[in-house]
Amino acid sequence: MMSRGVLREGEHFFYVGRRPVFKWAAIVAFIEHGAPHDRVPHYREQLSLWGESVKSAGKPAPSK
Repeated sequence: MMSRGVLREGEHFFYVGRRPVFKWAAIVAFIEHGAPHDRVPHYREQLSLWGESVKSAGKPAPSK
């Protein structure tokens, strides 16, 4: 969830050295209220937003 942008640095967690430390109140609020709507969509969700033409354009060309 951190890498997908659902949990944001500074809002839901911060780093101490290389370890993420989660803000308890922010995590409780996230669990109680659900994911924010302005999150970064997952790759599969992006494909459905872009349409079928992007799916076919993303495939590699066949080798000869």
